[in-house]
Amino acid sequence: MNELRDAALDIAGSWPWLIFLLLLLGIYAWFSYRFTLPVVSKAKRYLLLGIRAVVVLLILFLMFEPVLSLFYETRLQPVHYVAIDRSASLGSGKDSADKATLMKDITGQFSSKSGDVNFRYILFDGHAEFAENEQLAALTYTGNATDMEAVINAIPDDVPAASLTIISDGIINKGGNPLTRADRLGYPVYTIGAGDTSRKKDVSIRSIIHNETVYAGTETKINVTVSSFGFSGEALTVSLYEDNKLISSEILTLTADGITSVLFSYKPSAPGEKKITAEVTAPKGDEQPGNNKKVAYINILTDKLKVHLIAGFPSSDVSFIRAALQTDTSLKVTSLIQIAQGKFLEGNYSKTDAEKADILFLINFPAAETSPQMLEDIRSILAGKNTPFYILLPPFTDAQKLRVLAPYLPFDVIMSQNGGNKEGILPNLNEAFKLHPVIRAGAGSVPGSINGLPPIVQPGWVLRNKAGALPLITIRQNNVTLDDPMLTAMSLGKLRVIAFNGANLWRWKLNTNEAFDFDNFIIGIARWLASAEERKLLTLKPVKKLFSENEAVEISAELLDESRNALEGEEITLTLSSQNVQREYIMNELGRGLYEIVTDQLPPGDYKYKGSVTRNGRLYAADSGRINIGEIDFERSNLTADANFLAALAFYSGGKYFDGSNFTGIFNEYSRLDQKKAPVKSTVDEHRIWSNIYILICIILLLSAEWFMRKRAGML
Repeated sequence: MNELRDAALDIAGSWPWLIFLLLLLGIYAWFSYRFTLPVVSKAKRYLLLGIRAVVVLLILFLMFEPVLSLFYETRLQPVHYVAIDRSASLGSGKDSADKATLMKDITGQFSSKSGDVNFRYILFDGHAEFAENEQLAALTYTGNATDMEAVINAIPDDVPAASLTIISDGIINKGGNPLTRADRLGYPVYTIGAGDTSRKKDVSIRSIIHNETVYAGTETKINVTVSSFGFSGEALTVSLYEDNKLISSEILTLTADGITSVLFSYKPSAPGEKKITAEVTAPKGDEQPGNNKKVAYINILTDKLKVHLIAGFPSSDVSFIRAALQTDTSLKVTSLIQIAQGKFLEGNYSKTDAEKADILFLINFPAAETSPQMLEDIRSILAGKNTPFYILLPPFTDAQKLRVLAPYLPFDVIMSQNGGNKEGILPNLNEAFKLHPVIRAGAGSVPGSINGLPPIVQPGWVLRNKAGALPLITIRQNNVTLDDPMLTAMSLGKLRVIAFNGANLWRWKLNTNEAFDFDNFIIGIARWLASAEERKLLTLKPVKKLFSENEAVEISAELLDESRNALEGEEITLTLSSQNVQREYIMNELGRGLYEIVTDQLPPGDYKYKGSVTRNGRLYAADSGRINIGEIDFERSNLTADANFLAALAFYSGGKYFDGSNFTGIFNEYSRLDQKKAPVKSTVDEHRIWSNIYILICIILLLSAEWFMRKRAGML
């Protein structure tokens, strides 16, 4: 029941001013009826005076916008929330009947106490929902996931929680970890452990480890680790599948320490996202057969990155850079080295080789022997295909021919007066770019090691960086630090370029500074150039790749315009299809270019998702990927109750942990909490007097009465 505790009258102005004006208007009202023509009775004159005074005073009062605030307090009855786990892990295993009996006993005792304690029940698995006392007797344990964070999120803010009790086996496989919020909940969490905490006899796929970058037609290795307990010495078959097709099978003997690995060779034949499944045969007596399988998704690229190295003339720099690139098996390196006019090592020049390249390395280029046609071919490839490139400019570079490539360089080249070479030039790391990927690739965690590298020789040019250029390494000459660039990076729209101004870079390979790795430095340049692909216009992201059976699929999307700004107000059509099912959805817009969809429950299977946006009748953007529903049974993958987790959750929140076989002491905790002073909910009821219709009507009626009485008396 609401109890009025206080009241306040506020106005839009100063109370002294209001009182002063009220007195002034009161005097005016008195003066208005001090004398009347014609003379009326004293009673009528006082009546008219009173009416006039009330009207003018009310009007003035309302002009100050008065607001009456009434403050109420309500004593709230605390609620003890009781969350009951109904996931399948409690209904599985050889002890499933014992767990069902235990849960029935626990819920029965809570139900019998409902008349004494203000309980409110929550049933949870992959989601949480409120339930009535009558529902506890008919619980089934079939939920496809366990999400304790959903329980905490379900507790309303407007009804105070005296406590939260969680009855569960403590095995969570969905949502966040509630331990991260336990000490900030504002109420104690009591936990009751249900289930067997002893370790089960088990064989499981622990992990699938593979390279991040895998190319079609190139063999790679996949490491599958098997974890076991209670089956030492047994021989089992481990199989690897690609999209449910057998790749290979191996026999392994389980070791006493419980960790055994098998290495598979995998050579994908086609690009795309592939589902890789590792499965181990379940031995007799395996108590958790739900974890004998694990799934991973690998994105297979079309081919290795093609690096084409073109050299204007042979040099040690050419040899060392090519050798460094060839140490990376993810790169397919080809080279063309000019030795004379129209003559090349390793075959003849072909524009097609340069056009097919993902990255160009231009060393000692262009040289005096470089033909105008070859130079024009390279220029057209840079202009038309935006092929990222690295260019090394030694003193013998043909400066006049270099002007053809000037629009694609990170700096402008200006000839000095004497044009002489600069000897003994030392590198100087630009501290602003010490975390740049290229610097980190070569110097690792010691970026300052760049400054200890051997000197190089530079052409006698004056270089001026273009706007947006990144001078990663500048120079030191005669112990003086200069802003002249040595290594400069730049992104020119979709084109990326790194330029090295100088020669004798090979000396960095032979340096004695162990903190610098020359090969990684060159490979880091190639990888930075290869990462030039811009953000996609449409990006779809499922919250995870593997969903439980009967679990709703959640997918978010980001939509951008051609300038890579958030694009709003568009319709994204999402299609989910498997071998037997196809569903189409329209994603919900969240604003700022973000969209999402939460689907209905879908049958188990491998699904492809594809999102598309159509603008002006044409396909504007699209994205796709793969997910799986129901292949992995997360609830039956682990049946060992986690009492330590439940105890930690109770401890950090200020509650207590009880074992399911001895939990009746929890009811004393409820009595202790209920003896505390009940929380109070304060509310404010505001009344805007200045806009009250009844007061306005009253003013109108009083003015009408005054007019009517004056009219009857013949007053002016």
